[in-house]
Amino acid sequence: MSGETSERDAVETGVISMYVKSRVHSRRRAPFDCEKGLPYVEVVDGGEVVENCFPPQPTSPGGVRISSTLIHSKLVRNQFLLERVSRISNLPEDVERGGEVYQVEKMKAEHVIIGAGISGLTALKKEGGVLIASDTYTDTFLDPLNPMKEKAKSILKEMGDKVIQGDFLGKFSEGYAFRIGKKIVVFEDSRITFAMGGRYLPPRFEGNDLPGVISRDMYLRFRENYRDVLVLGSCDDAVRTAVVSGSRILIAPRGTDLMSPVGKEMAEDHGIHLQGVTYLNVTVKGRKLYASWDDGETLVDAVVFAPVKQPRLEGIANVGCDYKFVPGMGAYIPEHDDEGYMECGHRVVGGARGIDDPSLSEASVEDSLRGKIQGPLRFYYEGGGKADPYNYGGGGYACMCEDVMWEDVLKFREFGNVEMLKRVSGICLGECQGKTCSFVVGSLMKSDKLITFRSPLYPV
Repeated sequence: MSGETSERDAVETGVISMYVKSRVHSRRRAPFDCEKGLPYVEVVDGGEVVENCFPPQPTSPGGVRISSTLIHSKLVRNQFLLERVSRISNLPEDVERGGEVYQVEKMKAEHVIIGAGISGLTALKKEGGVLIASDTYTDTFLDPLNPMKEKAKSILKEMGDKVIQGDFLGKFSEGYAFRIGKKIVVFEDSRITFAMGGRYLPPRFEGNDLPGVISRDMYLRFRENYRDVLVLGSCDDAVRTAVVSGSRILIAPRGTDLMSPVGKEMAEDHGIHLQGVTYLNVTVKGRKLYASWDDGETLVDAVVFAPVKQPRLEGIANVGCDYKFVPGMGAYIPEHDDEGYMECGHRVVGGARGIDDPSLSEASVEDSLRGKIQGPLRFYYEGGGKADPYNYGGGGYACMCEDVMWEDVLKFREFGNVEMLKRVSGICLGECQGKTCSFVVGSLMKSDKLITFRSPLYPV
């Protein structure tokens, strides 16, 4: 839940939007993705917590940027000033919970599938069990180029009585807990298939927090609202995004190319060129975003990022399954064998394993994919490679929830791991609980481990 006050605005589409003043710097922000649990997707409005999913338009951020390291200064290290500095934070005066009380219920299920993408739906059809997902309208349906769309629709229609809407809260001493409606449902000894897919996270560059800098999934959801876009990334999904948008260039950090042979062929067929850059700056110019890099510039309605598909790892790590950083991807991947089984006793399939090909995502449920993966996940199995998908130069924000700038994080980089950086810089302490910044900071720092993802994974 966002702790910031919000401003209502009507965008041209007629959708009521809620731009949010950030907690410390009072910058005007909007969600970059509609996934529950990410920054500004839930906001406080009139004392109530409401969902906030809309197509953000470029708008001047305002606010004042102050280094988060100021709190460590001897100048403010006294009780009188600390109390007043804490009052600067833009927090709501009141939050009404409506007296919600969750009923706890224990259930039994031999097999629980978390996530409703094509791999999760395929696992439900082939292996049975119960499927629980926060949303069934996934990128499978959002992407017009996804060949699995009709198959996913068919399975949902056939197996709809086995699909439940709910949020995985993590592992507790009583079992695996899910928030389903007004209940907390606990499964005690279930075998879990993690199929919650992956997400695209905002890279490091000046202007990365501006409204209109959005994820691939946000763009696909609201693409009719954006005519001209600049696509960031070098993976196959970045190519597919460029094809859908009609863009002819991809901007990626110099030396990073995560396209598979299929992606390269698609780019060539559509006249899409990959440009390697050392920096990217984005500012607001009128009602557009002005982007400039080493040898180019453009005015666009949105900057769309798809640097690398990062598995939604927090639930997997929470239940005790191991993961590792893969330098050839610049991403964190669950430790698994050829068929997706993990030493913790559970299984991971599809995008949650790091697969970014829809057909292979479906196939991962039944087949070993050894030797079949040509995208960046091949570096998990084969080793080697070097990628820096988030590094578009200096500037920007490392943590939007807490207004921690990249220049502040870099002052503490000698600590070398994300958990220590969390303690000294203040990242990963906000509403998203590290679902965004821990992965990006970890990748740029080449940290072996991330923060500890504790239960509950979402506020209750």
